[in-house]
Amino acid sequence: MEIKTYIKNSPQKASQLISVLIRLPKLIRVRLQSAESVKVSAIHESDTEHLRHLLEVCGSDKSVRHDYHLIYGPFLSSIKNEPGLIVEIGLGTHNPTILSHMDSRYKPLGGIRAFRDFLPNAHALGADIDREVLVSEERLDSYYLNQLKPSTFSELQNAIRKHGGGVNFAVIDGLHRPVPDLNSVIALIPYLKVNGRLYVEDISKRFGLTLMWKALLRLLPKNFRYVMTTHEHAQVIMIERMN
Repeated sequence: MEIKTYIKNSPQKASQLISVLIRLPKLIRVRLQSAESVKVSAIHESDTEHLRHLLEVCGSDKSVRHDYHLIYGPFLSSIKNEPGLIVEIGLGTHNPTILSHMDSRYKPLGGIRAFRDFLPNAHALGADIDREVLVSEERLDSYYLNQLKPSTFSELQNAIRKHGGGVNFAVIDGLHRPVPDLNSVIALIPYLKVNGRLYVEDISKRFGLTLMWKALLRLLPKNFRYVMTTHEHAQVIMIERMN
């Protein structure tokens, strides 16, 4: 669907997108990179396989259905022993009344628990709209958040600041829609460390929405770069703070 058709057919969604856009920082262009070149060492390969195993054991679908461990593994291997924060928005729920609820074969918090266990010196912060899945356990705290309501991001942001404000690695795996995903990007990128990365999972491959994302990502501050990686079922966006 082309952007003009999307706007014509979905005026309410278009209005929401415009609302999100005006909250983006004033900007200068960022160089578009269509692919990311990563030299994968033997250590990275071993760590990537370890991450795959952890994701599977913890009950996440990230490695079983999507092979996201191949994207995250080399980067997480490079920061494996660093202190800092892991953040995930969208922890998974089995509640059928909640949009984007997960298959019963998988477990809520599977992804963030695997990331926490892979990074032994990092603290994990999660957020989800389903209060029933929220937990507080070793090196992991989680908070209520509604991606469609920016005011609800404050509790997670306060927790990030409480833990020093430096996010090494963040994943957005919630509603998988432009407005909630953009709200989440805007809320998290101010807290990324230098060389920290934020990933937006499961971006639709529809032509119009892909163009829209690329246009919006060009509005990132000049000290950020992005890469859009296409997979069989969807796309993943990586945003990295350069300095």
